[in-house]
Amino acid sequence: MTRSLKATVGAALIMAGCASPVPPDTAYQRALETAIEAGRCDGPTVDALWSAYNSWYATAASLAYYHRSSEAEALLRQGETFRLLGCPTVARAAYEQVLQRFPEPDYAEQRAYALQGLAGLAPPVPLLRPPSSAAARSAERPVSLLTISMLTISMLTRG
Repeated sequence: MTRSLKATVGAALIMAGCASPVPPDTAYQRALETAIEAGRCDGPTVDALWSAYNSWYATAASLAYYHRSSEAEALLRQGETFRLLGCPTVARAAYEQVLQRFPEPDYAEQRAYALQGLAGLAPPVPLLRPPSSAAARSAERPVSLLTISMLTISMLTRG
């Protein structure tokens, strides 16, 4: 086979997803390392991590030789790493991604680890919102009823 024919066949295989010069998870691994080094629970490094994961997922889905178990295990490692870094939101998202993406019986062990990881996290903190006007009015009612009750009691005991 001539050199130009080999190059053409190689390019065609790469375009078809049959061969890849670099593993599809390389960008994800770099993004994970960057996010860990940054030590932040949010921001551009975590956004880049999820973007790289989505790209990996999209690319890997078209590869015949790709084993999805490596993706599940990477998400579990990501969850554990961010749990140890004190970033429960990122850890929770990684564990939930395992549960969502791998419902097949072959991934029961990974799902069990994800559930165990979720159980080890503190419950998510709800967003605090100012009370609505209806809630504020209902909060006032017991106070006004208490005030009326106290006035009634004081009037009855006087005389």
